[in-house]
Amino acid sequence: MDPSNADTTLTRNRLRDVVLPFLRREVNPLVDDALLRLGRQARRNGQAVLASARALADPKGGLELAALAKAEPAVCSEALFELATRCAPGRVEARHVRALERIVRFGRGALSLPGGVRLGVRKGRLVRLSEERVSQPHESLSLEVGGATLDRAAGLEFSARLVGRPDDLHADPAKRVLLDASRVRGELSVRRRRPGDRFWPLGAPGRRSLKRFLIDQKVPREARDAIPVVTLDDRPVWIVGLRMDDHYKVTPSTAQVLELRASAAANG
Repeated sequence: MDPSNADTTLTRNRLRDVVLPFLRREVNPLVDDALLRLGRQARRNGQAVLASARALADPKGGLELAALAKAEPAVCSEALFELATRCAPGRVEARHVRALERIVRFGRGALSLPGGVRLGVRKGRLVRLSEERVSQPHESLSLEVGGATLDRAAGLEFSARLVGRPDDLHADPAKRVLLDASRVRGELSVRRRRPGDRFWPLGAPGRRSLKRFLIDQKVPREARDAIPVVTLDDRPVWIVGLRMDDHYKVTPSTAQVLELRASAAANG
């Protein structure tokens, strides 16, 4: 007989010799049958979720964002786990799935998995990215007022244009922001975050590090380096999808507005 079977500090023994007897005595004499039924039901539910998740995969092995958005949350999570596991077998954790769920919600972005594989959005699909699509983390892409800049890694096209002051100042930070044009003096660029980046989040009491802001926004560590950052003379002015810099907000005295937009790239 294995002497460890009598050690109730071990979880399996504590469940068998302490927890189950307590449940039979104090809760339900038929708790064994109830737990068996629960286990069978959970197994059936799990099999159904897995089948539904696998049915979402398209012939090319990717996932349509529209289909993921319509799926039940458990099915969506399982489909993302399946896709990630195919790309990085045995290395995918819950934090990776959470990061992918965020990408699906925003409809853009990319995630590096263990082993150097990247998943990202292309033409409305979540797919494995080819190496030539990956931008260097510290690369800056110039953004001219009146022009457009393609960020291939994010699958986004950025544009900047001067407009009159609109009646409605509401802007979705995932798609566009409105800046006081008189305060924008310098070179606009698009890049990823860098050590030491600081900005003044719109509505916040003052400046803070971009790293701290992303942590407070509960952005998974794996997704932080994929978020595009629009800069002015290398200072962040728009953390795409999250917040713009308060210093550049439109005020009652603003005469002209600089509109920055991020839209899905036409060529994916």
